Amino acid sequence: MSDATVPRLPTFAGFPLGSWAFALRVWIAVVAALYVAFWLQLEAASSAAVCVGILAFPTRGQAFEKAGFRFLATAIGVAVSIVLVGAFSQTRDLLLLAFAAWVGLCVCGAYVLDGNRAYAAVLSGYTVAIVAIQEIDAPQQLDQADVNLGRTRVRSPVNGYVTNLLMRVGDFAHQGTANVSIIDSDSYWIDGYFEETKMARVCVGDRVEAKLMGYAQPIMGHVATVTRGIGVSNAASGTQGLPNVDAVFTWVRLAQRIPVRIAIDQAPTGVPLVSGMTATVTILEPADRRLWLDAVMATMAARLSDVLDGPPARPGCIPAITTERGPTQSLPVDQEGPPASPGQLNPGLAPGMNLSPR
Repeated sequence: MSDATVPRLPTFAGFPLGSWAFALRVWIAVVAALYVAFWLQLEAASSAAVCVGILAFPTRGQAFEKAGFRFLATAIGVAVSIVLVGAFSQTRDLLLLAFAAWVGLCVCGAYVLDGNRAYAAVLSGYTVAIVAIQEIDAPQQLDQADVNLGRTRVRSPVNGYVTNLLMRVGDFAHQGTANVSIIDSDSYWIDGYFEETKMARVCVGDRVEAKLMGYAQPIMGHVATVTRGIGVSNAASGTQGLPNVDAVFTWVRLAQRIPVRIAIDQAPTGVPLVSGMTATVTILEPADRRLWLDAVMATMAARLSDVLDGPPARPGCIPAITTERGPTQSLPVDQEGPPASPGQLNPGLAPGMNLSPR
């Protein structure tokens, strides 16, 4: 008998050189797959490296065989997913049942088959499961997408002009942030601020003439409403919660200004109405049919009377909300009765309290 000597393969760091060569080929393939995935701008570039790791075999025949089964299983899974989604996309329960039936069939196939065929069966079910996770809530997502699409179209509730548009194409609108303003073209009005010493001659319904600063033609209107209240600085509370009363010089009395809302009856042709413009507002007196001399004398007498006695109030000038008072009602007051005894409050609490001690 003769002993045969088996030649020992060269190693490096305890591993054969063939294993190092296989690891180097796999590493080069992973790098190349990642480069192609990033160049194509795939959403999941890491899946390319995972695919290379799954198909890594020492021999070309094993790698090609598994790659063929992987391609076939992926194609079958995609085809089945398209059929199931197209048939049951609007019915969530039926879609879930169909996906579960296919995955169960693939699991049975993997149990019966072996090798790469079992791997292909599992991969086909896995592919369909990935699509199922994304499409289970497809009807709800479709409805939400329809709602979101409708919200991208902003409709103005009034007729008017768009102003102060702060958005550009590609900007995102955030909740609670004003991005555009609408000027209502059907609700223009004029606010006149009259001193309180002149309010006695301002009445609701009086004709008004307003001249804009940049135009000669006046705007005609009438007094619509008179503001019933304005802010007073003396009503504000100080740091200690006490009224903050401003010092007033007794020889200088400043008249407050009362806002008066004026409705526009006629605007000149060619004069654009712009919100925020400045105008000079004049209250027109009723037409006087007396002779011009009598009218001039009456006006001078009225002005002199205003200086000496103050302007008289015109009756029925500003209508009140109500002039009638309702009947006065008194709140009921509880009558205090005699105090209750301890026995009435809690019977048996202190028996014999009123008895004399023995």
